Amino acid sequence: MDKLATINYRPNRKKPYFVRFYNESGKRTSRAFAARMDAMQFMAEKSGDAKTSHFDISTEEKELVMRLKRECFARGFSLCDMAETFVHLVRNKPASDYALGEVRDMYLNDCRDRGLRSSTLAYYTGKLANLCAMYGEKIPVSAITPDMLEAFISSGKTPDHNRRISSAFYKFLAEKRIVPPDLFPKVIVPRRRKKHKIPPILTVDETRRLFREIPESFIPAFVLMAFFGVRPQEISNEHGKQVLEVSNVDLVAKTVRIPETIAKMGNFRIISDAPENAWAWLEKYLPKSGKIFPYSYATYRRIRNMLTINLPHDVLRHSFASYGYHYLGIEKTVEILGQESGYEVYKTHYKAMVRMQDSADFFSIMPSIRDGLPPRRKQKIGDLNFGLSGEVADNLAYLKVHPELPQQPA
Repeated sequence: MDKLATINYRPNRKKPYFVRFYNESGKRTSRAFAARMDAMQFMAEKSGDAKTSHFDISTEEKELVMRLKRECFARGFSLCDMAETFVHLVRNKPASDYALGEVRDMYLNDCRDRGLRSSTLAYYTGKLANLCAMYGEKIPVSAITPDMLEAFISSGKTPDHNRRISSAFYKFLAEKRIVPPDLFPKVIVPRRRKKHKIPPILTVDETRRLFREIPESFIPAFVLMAFFGVRPQEISNEHGKQVLEVSNVDLVAKTVRIPETIAKMGNFRIISDAPENAWAWLEKYLPKSGKIFPYSYATYRRIRNMLTINLPHDVLRHSFASYGYHYLGIEKTVEILGQESGYEVYKTHYKAMVRMQDSADFFSIMPSIRDGLPPRRKQKIGDLNFGLSGEVADNLAYLKVHPELPQQPA
């Protein structure tokens, strides 16, 4: 039996043109049309004779357009008025649904490809692990509502951190058309008054004591942190990334170059306006070649634990920022620090209150304060107290007997 579609005309009806055809299940059915042209086009589509194109409008699509027009008319709009709304809806419809764990891995891989710092990547990984723990890795990402994001951001002790990582994560998902771009802006997070602690710094006396206790080979690295404001991870880090070399320091031109491959934010900078005492230290103790700090991060921690001066994270950089406020001025201090966010971040996270005289004393600390320290011992057979640890132990023993500082030249 031939299963081609056929057309019939039944007068005196609102839709007199009937097309009889077989549907996908093989059952014979019919559809009525008011215009013969629409009935003929529909019959051609069912018979496979209609010309096809991406921009052709089928009979079903025409009926859907008419339905949309009726809905718009019932609400006081024209179809043209709602055109932009329809386009926006289509453009923001997710290409497909993903599980939360799947998009988390996509985002972290993208972070690795963009060369994010290991510490930043670990931070993002931990925060997203908390989000997955709260709602499960298999939940469709489209099922996470703004209310659920608000609950995650408000959880824990660091809501501001949760908000920042959530914003970056959802920006990535929006760029990949996995979620609508207007989803995260709908998240409402109560503003909290931030409490900022005064950043820890060393006093002038503690700084002098520190430079008398550390091993001689540590001096260039500590000078760059204390008197040039260089970040500790730009000199030594536990992730095996590139660090500053002696070749980055030019004693003749008095400049320190921080390449973009080493700088925290990936932006090259040159330090050229450091105080004179900093260059006096480097001229005396800077090695001929190699790394500024030729030891592992584990070695740094081991020696740090031997010292009598407590060294919290970034304490030397904070000290430079605080004493530089009076001695170098705000603009020059921020420029040397390489602080891209300017004065606000510097004021909030770096600057502690110090006296003007203390600033002058800090940048007057000269290499002569190490005069009188015992010379470095030569290795002997059976000497178990040799090397960096032995040097620190000898310095501490000497300073216990001679706690006073040598007279510095005026």
